[in-house]
Amino acid sequence: MEKIFISDFKEGMAVDSIFLCSHKTVMTDKNGKPYVNLKLVDRSGSIEARIWDKAPLLAKYFERQDYVRVRGHVVFFQDHLQFNILQISKVAENEVDADAFLPHTEKNIDEMYQELLALCRAEIKNPFVQKLILALLEDPEYAPKFKRSPAATLNHHAWIGGLLEHVLGLCLLAKDTLKHYSKVNPDLVYAGLIIHDFGKIEELRSERVFEYTTRGRLIGHLIISLEILIKKAASIEGFPQAILQHIEHIILSHHGKLEHGSPKEPMTLEAIMVHQLDNMDSKLQAFVDIMNRESGESDPYWSQGSIVFGKALYKQTAEDMGQDSLFVKTISVQRAKKEESPQAVKKDHGKSDHQRKSFASKNFQKAPRQASIHQDSTPQYAGEKASHQPISQERPEQKSNVKAHDKHEKIHRPSQSFKKPLGTNLGDLINLQINQKKEDQPPQKTETADIKE
Repeated sequence: MEKIFISDFKEGMAVDSIFLCSHKTVMTDKNGKPYVNLKLVDRSGSIEARIWDKAPLLAKYFERQDYVRVRGHVVFFQDHLQFNILQISKVAENEVDADAFLPHTEKNIDEMYQELLALCRAEIKNPFVQKLILALLEDPEYAPKFKRSPAATLNHHAWIGGLLEHVLGLCLLAKDTLKHYSKVNPDLVYAGLIIHDFGKIEELRSERVFEYTTRGRLIGHLIISLEILIKKAASIEGFPQAILQHIEHIILSHHGKLEHGSPKEPMTLEAIMVHQLDNMDSKLQAFVDIMNRESGESDPYWSQGSIVFGKALYKQTAEDMGQDSLFVKTISVQRAKKEESPQAVKKDHGKSDHQRKSFASKNFQKAPRQASIHQDSTPQYAGEKASHQPISQERPEQKSNVKAHDKHEKIHRPSQSFKKPLGTNLGDLINLQINQKKEDQPPQKTETADIKE
């Protein structure tokens, strides 16, 4: 059986493949009928899934964090792809490649690790700081965890090797930025950038899904990083207390503000630079990750709500500048349906070939909606042949050729409270209009009431 990845999902596709179940909840619909709400993941992404038929029975055959083989089809519901499961069964762990079900950096981990070590040897001049950093990075207990760990569970660099990629990227940014600020100490900056998130090797778990450990929830990576730093510095004879104090401050202040989790706010040049570089890299990567995740969504111009930014984000700046963007392949679902609707066909009927070609050149071509699965295995499915229960009825077609971004602005424009005169007819309205034109008389008063929609 050939592996199908979530990133290759398209509306209407029939799928038979293996996934990791990262979420499972038995719920009831508005009619009181039970169904299973779950999330399937692999290294290419995730997708919401539903079991509608025989839900209580099939739910007994698997649990959260199980590998499951599923058969079903992809549908489009409420502006995103969803997977309807007809059959599902648990797959033994020894039958799958675990790394196929977690997102992975596109870069070579060993090459990034060696590049970071080389940068530390070349750029860090203070012998104590260099010895400290190399002792951390080359520690046989820490190194494998550091190379594998994600930088977050979702917000940015949330993939195998994400922490290493984040740290190396920050050091390369610092190498260029330090040229402009001669009073900033490079050694402290590099040390702060490498150690500031080092505690995530113990804060996050990445065996099957990315999630927080108990220690990560109770203590957090800032304090864990601080503990690792103090322990490693104590093993270096004569390590200067003043240098240790500066690195400690960078770690404790790198989130920038108290309300963002920093016990202290940045109070040194080096702490400010580390915070600003870290904030820039994490925010920009989070934006790019949102754009990648939403490449199949119906609105190509505005993102959905984001925990990181707390607002919708505009995604088509490159396209506005006449360049290709991450969303050049995405079109408005409403506009595509408008072109395929019977009204559009009827309106096109009778036009000349030249008119039809002109019309087609001004409109987008419909692109398949895209949203992954992996590994050969042939377990028996739980449950018998199930019938398909559609998630939603046919969606209404658009009645106007409104661009996606215009539609978004209308949807999100603040609503107004409209007033309507009570007991008025056509004659009253005419008289009211005449009276309003008389400058020497005040406007006629009328009772008003809110219209409730």
